[in-house]
Amino acid sequence: MSNKDSWTYPKDLLQKIPPKHYIHVLNNNTNVIRVEIGPNTLLLKDEEHTVYGPQKMVVVPPGHFVTIDNPVVTTTTHDGQKIAVYDPKNQVKLRHGAKEVRLSQPPFPLYPGERIDGRIEKLSIVEEDCALKLLATSDILDTESFDEDGEPIFRRAGSEWLFYGPGTYIPHADVRVVNKINSIVITPGEALSLTAKIAFTDSAGKYRRAGENWLITEEGAYLPALEEQIGELIDGHILTDRSAIHVRAIHQFYDEKFEVERKPGEQWLVTNETTELFIPDVHEHIVRSVGITTLNRRQWTSVLNPVENGKPQFGKLVLVKGETNFFAHPGEVVSTINDVIVLTADAALKIMALETFIDETGVQRTAGQQWLVFGPKEYWPPLEASVQQHLVPIFNVGEYPVFRLDRLVMLASALFLVLVILIYKSY
Repeated sequence: MSNKDSWTYPKDLLQKIPPKHYIHVLNNNTNVIRVEIGPNTLLLKDEEHTVYGPQKMVVVPPGHFVTIDNPVVTTTTHDGQKIAVYDPKNQVKLRHGAKEVRLSQPPFPLYPGERIDGRIEKLSIVEEDCALKLLATSDILDTESFDEDGEPIFRRAGSEWLFYGPGTYIPHADVRVVNKINSIVITPGEALSLTAKIAFTDSAGKYRRAGENWLITEEGAYLPALEEQIGELIDGHILTDRSAIHVRAIHQFYDEKFEVERKPGEQWLVTNETTELFIPDVHEHIVRSVGITTLNRRQWTSVLNPVENGKPQFGKLVLVKGETNFFAHPGEVVSTINDVIVLTADAALKIMALETFIDETGVQRTAGQQWLVFGPKEYWPPLEASVQQHLVPIFNVGEYPVFRLDRLVMLASALFLVLVILIYKSY
């Protein structure tokens, strides 16, 4: 037989399908599209023709996933295999408008109507001390989470929850990953402030009201719950023997450090005798740092509005003598540090009483009264009097010095001189 007389199938009827490929074949009589998988050489009928392909099968590598729109309806056979479900006209059934996540599996074709949503992506690996915030886009039964009875949790559309690491998150078609939450590392001397978004019970089993603020002081990585809003990291203040702080209450609360109820606006002193590291609570505000006031045994100062038994005595003035160290409480005003006045044997001080009081010698002094204090001695000026002048002697009468402002002595001396002159002239 010559080549001219030989007969072959028309090219459009003979369809070769390579391995790991597939085609879609349309029957023009029934308008039904079927899938043919290679490797195969397919002889099409007169009423059939290829509408798609040959196309490579979808390959999902290990550790990846793909989302399919309008997935085919499947059923499981007795041997555990999933097969497509067909309608009475031999058209494959689809779940129109639905999505399906498919993981790594043998290469598979796309049935007519199915399509890939996006691209093949890697599975999300959630590290330790991290979490994924998830949102249900429709009502689902979460088979990855279980309640106290070991049953899958039913999630309503709009509900949110966390997937905690370490682990690999398996996507769900009706679950959207909102964002990734990283833990916050709390170092020594720090605290993390939190705010409750809604009323809930925290990880420590304590009930929190919506809007309530509190601190986390435990060192290490802290992963906030879904109901918690992260605030700021608060640095602690190191208190030494020479430094302290004044603290003010922002709200009314119970102070566990001092075991006392605090009122809004109340201020108090915190020293290292209470704590070496002070981290202000969410109800506290550090007003300022204060240094220690040191007096040696020859110094003194005065304190206005002294605090006694935890209460400020407004308007009161007290004398503080050395040797001592102290911190000024809130509201106290410490005056200038003064040295004790040392009087020699030929020196004196002119003193005036500012108010009526009894001095150190037991003598009652009235307001406005003036007197002299003679040396030698150390003189500690009382708060009720002021030093008007430091006096030095004009001359001495025998062993007694005569001061310029000692009027009685000067008058007596003048009379004595006049008497001496008169007696001298009488001779």
